[in-house]
Amino acid sequence: MTTPDAARRTAKEQEILAAAAKLFREQGYASTSMRDIASALGGNHASNHYYFGTKAAVLFAICDKATQGVALEVSQLPPGLSPIDELSALVRIGVGEAARSPDYTAVFFQERLWLERHLGPEKSETIRARQKVFRDRVCTVVATGTAQGVFADLDPVLVLELIVGSSAWVHQRPSDGEPDVAVLDQAVTAVLTGVVTARAQLAREGADR
Repeated sequence: MTTPDAARRTAKEQEILAAAAKLFREQGYASTSMRDIASALGGNHASNHYYFGTKAAVLFAICDKATQGVALEVSQLPPGLSPIDELSALVRIGVGEAARSPDYTAVFFQERLWLERHLGPEKSETIRARQKVFRDRVCTVVATGTAQGVFADLDPVLVLELIVGSSAWVHQRPSDGEPDVAVLDQAVTAVLTGVVTARAQLAREGADR
């Protein structure tokens, strides 16, 4: 059972993270101070230190939020999906999570190359492991689909980057926090059009009739 004090603490932490994510996105992590975050909230920066301790801890919490949903959804995909259905689902997961947390996603993309410098090896490895869950699943299904003749013979990492690019595109769009189904459909179509072989697409369309 969550106590009132714990609920208040969680709410305050989320308020700090939301303000920090917006500032990190607009100004960059290196150019933003804990005092800047406090000013955006109209409070004393000592409060931020009380909840998180350091700016690096704030960045870790933001990257944690930006990646944990993706990793969880990937782990919950049902077994036995066809390569096309699985790749479609992965696109929806990556793009959908970017739309749900646009500021957090933007900060993660901006700072991901320097996580080791910002967070240190242990915490950056936690985030990298989350990345790896998604990256490995995409690369594996692309390799499987290619071997079955369903997908064109493309570098799996290229397909992965197409999905990452779609995620980067969607987090820059205005959002109310929930992904637009039409936008997700567009992202799936954009990726699959370049990946699925013509023969496989014809077979799929015939099965849908």
